[in-house]
Amino acid sequence: MADDLLDRYQVASDAKTAQIQAFYVARVPELAQVMPVMSWDDAFAAVATCTLAGQRAERGDDGAEAYVAAMEAWAALPVNSLAGLAAGMAAVLSDDLAIALAQDCGGMDLSMQRMEDSGMLSLMQQPGVMDRLLAE
Repeated sequence: MADDLLDRYQVASDAKTAQIQAFYVARVPELAQVMPVMSWDDAFAAVATCTLAGQRAERGDDGAEAYVAAMEAWAALPVNSLAGLAAGMAAVLSDDLAIALAQDCGGMDLSMQRMEDSGMLSLMQQPGVMDRLLAE
C-alpha cells in the first residue's frame, strides 16, 4: 500500500506542479527562463515519504489515503488564478498537520531553495511580476 500511495502522490504532485508552472509562465512569460526543475528526484521522494509517514502516524492508513485522494482531486482542478488555487484545495492539504509536515519533512525548504537557485524568486520580486500573477 505504501508504494502505491507514494506513486499516486507523485503523479498528482507532478501534475499540479506542471499546472502551476504553466499558469505562472502564461502570466509572466519571462519565468520560463528561470523555472526550477521540480520533478521528483531523491530529495522530493524523501520529502513525500516523510509526509506520508507523518500523515499515517497521525491519522492512520485511512488518513494517509484521504490525503493522497485529496491531492489527486486538487491536481485534477484547473489553475485559473492564484486565489482559485487555494480555494480548490481540500482542508487536509493545508491543515496544521500538512503545514507542519511540509516544514518538518523539508518540502518548503527544498522548494524555496530550488526557486532561489534558479533565479525564480529574484524575478518574482521585480516590480509588477506579482501583480501579473495575482491579476484575475
